[in-house]
Amino acid sequence: YYMTSACPVLETTVAVSGRTVSVNGMPFEVRGVAYSPLLSYWQRNEATPDVFHQQYRHIWTKDLETISELGANTVRVYNWDPAAHESDLSFLDACAEAGLRVILPISNYFVAHPHLVRRIVYRVAEHPALLIWGVTNEAARSSSPEATSVFMKVGRVVDEVRKAEKLMGTWHPIAIPTLCGLSELHALANAAVVSDIDSFNCYWSAEHTYPVDFYTKLVAASNKPALISEFGVDSYDNRMGKHSEQQQAAYLLSQWQNLVSINGSKGATIGGVIFEWIDEPWKAAFRPVGGSVCHPDRGGEYSGWGPNALPDMCANEAFFGITALLSNGSIRQKPAIAAIRGVWGAMSCAASEAQEPLASRSSIALNLPWPVITAGIVLLMLALLWLLSVRAKGLVSLVQPHIHLLQSASQSSIEIQLSAEPSSDRDEMNDHAGLGKQDESTCDIKEGEIGGCVSPW
Repeated sequence: YYMTSACPVLETTVAVSGRTVSVNGMPFEVRGVAYSPLLSYWQRNEATPDVFHQQYRHIWTKDLETISELGANTVRVYNWDPAAHESDLSFLDACAEAGLRVILPISNYFVAHPHLVRRIVYRVAEHPALLIWGVTNEAARSSSPEATSVFMKVGRVVDEVRKAEKLMGTWHPIAIPTLCGLSELHALANAAVVSDIDSFNCYWSAEHTYPVDFYTKLVAASNKPALISEFGVDSYDNRMGKHSEQQQAAYLLSQWQNLVSINGSKGATIGGVIFEWIDEPWKAAFRPVGGSVCHPDRGGEYSGWGPNALPDMCANEAFFGITALLSNGSIRQKPAIAAIRGVWGAMSCAASEAQEPLASRSSIALNLPWPVITAGIVLLMLALLWLLSVRAKGLVSLVQPHIHLLQSASQSSIEIQLSAEPSSDRDEMNDHAGLGKQDESTCDIKEGEIGGCVSPW
């Protein structure tokens, strides 16, 4: 079974073994969504800063609920400003509450500022929503002359993460999302950069990787888990000059089922992240290194880059979202939402726990609320006391005839008093067990802190 449910995240212990990532002892398939919300409809042409703190809760609260209902178990974000999160982990708290784990970014900014990385790690490493460190994003192209020098700097960022986690006594796997090619792995190796998960942003056709033997070559080159950290298709058909949202839905569904999922990749991946949650019009003018304008070049919001493996050979950066923000502030779901929900299918907590192996169910019991556990212990003790009382009464009934015989035979004035009243015995046992006494200990949890006797999530 692969862990995936909408249950609140109370704990995340991550381990890597071979090509598998496990969470709390269970194999984990990443069913992720890249999440970069817009500030507002009227600011849709502006790049979005780090909005993952309390000031912008109104933006992401409803989104996280919908993403969870989609059947996703992971979100990937791209901006994380340590200055904004010194005392504010409200976004991670909300993710945990929604049953979502997070691929947290150490963005390209930190390639030039590695000394700031520890501020992120020290604050976030103990949070149960944290799944993977996403160290940089497409920091360099392997074919570029500066690739080795850039990746060496990425390696210093990786080292800072590892050192900080070691001091914290925590561990989470590191992924370095790159362009989609094995040459990127070789470039990282040449720079002596070691990650825990191979990570690729891949924009393939609906049914074939590029090259078609990509996974065969990947498995031969690396024994690590592989994450498709971005995959998807835009919803605008540049050839026809109109939106094609049904085509986007069918395309994403086929990519997941045939290429990206654990089953679709025949075990070569640990899943993937759909790019992306919402249309971002401000990206329309974006041109990746090595890309060129589409033909026809429609300009403005409808401009794109190509050629590529997408149906119209054009990536319209403004329309990769599986939702769109409307002028009234509401979110319109594209058909892709229903298509993906059909295969991911959010499970209830009860259904998820019912599918877990017996070996993992002890951890479920530990996550019960303490009042429930306490009540169960009290009921168990009362049942034991009742059994003892029944046995005591039975013993008295057996002994009494023999006592009468001894009394008549000895003609003595021996007086034997036997009490079958269990209340005094029960009180004494309760005193020893501490039952019925109020626990006067207190547990104060400061806002934003992790730990204490009651989980804040």
